[in-house]
Amino acid sequence: MVRRHELSKEQYELIEDLLPMNGNRGGQWKNHRELLNGMFWVLYSGAQWREMPERYGPWKTVYDRFRRWGRDGTIEKMLSRFHLKLDENGYIDISEAFIDSTIIRSSRSAAGAKKSPESEPSGHALGMSRGGFGTKIHLACDKNGVPLSVVITGGLVHDSTQVESVLNKIRIPRQGAVDQPASAAPAVSVD
Repeated sequence: MVRRHELSKEQYELIEDLLPMNGNRGGQWKNHRELLNGMFWVLYSGAQWREMPERYGPWKTVYDRFRRWGRDGTIEKMLSRFHLKLDENGYIDISEAFIDSTIIRSSRSAAGAKKSPESEPSGHALGMSRGGFGTKIHLACDKNGVPLSVVITGGLVHDSTQVESVLNKIRIPRQGAVDQPASAAPAVSVD
């Protein structure tokens, strides 16, 4: 039985060719679909990697694969492939874009040693806000609720300053065409 946060066989087949193949020599990759489902479980539940059920494989393997694929662009390619399929089936409607933000409070361990927020590297997307040390997620979705782009900033960044950034990151892949910016949506709703 496929759980709601897991990839179906058809969904996995859609992205299977984007994932690394096993060679004849050396260490072999663990089952990609199993590890992807582990990643989705962590993202869906919000739990720590160490709390991931064993049915998805060793948590460290899943975490390492998530980090590797995030850095090398594999996750971005998978999302583009899913967007392409959704667009082909008429599920993406950019006649209106919706943008909202949420803040995630960081744990004390994310803050590390005592330091000023100005000394935090920008790539960490951590910053001090009225609620404490945290990260802010700015998300754009289409009329059907399909996520189209995300910008992650430190918690101190105001929502209104990121509207243009979020809109400029929207790319709708089209078969046989270069990614087209969709920031010219006729209507934009911002919360």
